[in-house]
Amino acid sequence: MTKQLRLVVLVALALIFTGCTGSFGDYPTTTEEVTEANLVRSLQFIDDDQLGPVYSFSLAIPDEWVGQLQTRNDGNTIYFDYMTEYGAAPIFFIEALSVSQFWEQVGGYPGIYEDIQWTRDTYFIYHLPRDAYYSGLSKDLYQVLAAQVPGVITSFQLQ
Repeated sequence: MTKQLRLVVLVALALIFTGCTGSFGDYPTTTEEVTEANLVRSLQFIDDDQLGPVYSFSLAIPDEWVGQLQTRNDGNTIYFDYMTEYGAAPIFFIEALSVSQFWEQVGGYPGIYEDIQWTRDTYFIYHLPRDAYYSGLSKDLYQVLAAQVPGVITSFQLQ
């Protein structure tokens, strides 16, 4: 390979990797403990280089989850993790999607994601791990927690 060709390849790779930084890693993950049964968090969709409006929402968390739960927010998804001695175990997550993302998601994975609410520009959906294996919890504990999620979701309200 000639020096000129190597230089062109290196410059092209540098441009490709530099151009990808907007898609990866610009949205820091924030973690918060759940200290009250009335939870308020914020989400927005992130669709390639387009950011949706920020929406705050509230949820009513079961009292027995308070102090045992933490949330991880990466911009467009909030994960609800049950804290164990081994670390965080996901129970469910809520995601904000643009209209195009929503139809892509629903078409690609029908029945896996459940609608919560939508606005003219943002759809809110939720999802549970398929079973206890994917959550990292015991089967019995996972079933107890997962059975409570639909009740939590019905309390979802945009602020």
